[in-house]
Amino acid sequence: MKNKIDIHKIKTLKELKTAGYVSRSIKDELRANLIEKIQKKKQFLKEL
Repeated sequence: MKNKIDIHKIKTLKELKTAGYVSRSIKDELRANLIEKIQKKKQFLKEL
């Protein structure tokens, strides 16, 4: 999902899909977030 979607304007699943939303698994979402943080050199996993 590259484009920001205004969740306040979308009311149906059809509108969400039309806006370009693509469902991802939790694993894929976590992986993408971690890669982004590594690339931006942000601190992550402070607890470890």
